[in-house]
Amino acid sequence: MITFEAIRDMVLRGNNGDEPTVVTVHTEERIKRMRKGGGTVSIVTEPDDKIYRISFFSRRRLVYNKSVPFGYK
Repeated sequence: MITFEAIRDMVLRGNNGDEPTVVTVHTEERIKRMRKGGGTVSIVTEPDDKIYRISFFSRRRLVYNKSVPFGYK
């Protein structure tokens, strides 16, 4: 389960240079569309896992957990 504490720990742990924390959430029933040959689509329900992690692809981290966009002076 994703909670405030889990997200806070991911952000704080990643800022210290440690290995990033990953939270995996398992869903028992998720509705998906499956394409078949000939252009037909069928709807199926199956289990699924979703991975949550912190990413800063468009920002640069500074000290004290502050971040600025790339190109900021």
